[in-house]
Amino acid sequence: VVLGAQWARSSLFYRLERREMEDLAVLRAECEAARQAEAAASTRMATISEKAKQHVTNFRDRMLHAEQEAAKATEVADQQEQAIASEKNSLEAILAETRAELE
Repeated sequence: VVLGAQWARSSLFYRLERREMEDLAVLRAECEAARQAEAAASTRMATISEKAKQHVTNFRDRMLHAEQEAAKATEVADQQEQAIASEKNSLEAILAETRAELE
């Protein structure tokens, strides 16, 4: 009976130990899967971050180019306005001279 009880205890101990080892193996596999998922997510976040930085850089470059084009257009418009004003003054002077001659 004693040998039977010892055998039952050792058999139970062996089954419990085996179950714990299996559970540990499952936990290790789950842990490794979680590490791989974390690494994949980290890589994805880095990729997204780089793309976002590139979009911001491209947007800033386009805005700078637009500002430069607007400044050039303003300068051209100012020059044209000055030329028109100068031409108007010349024409008004000619008109004044012509009126004076006609009187």
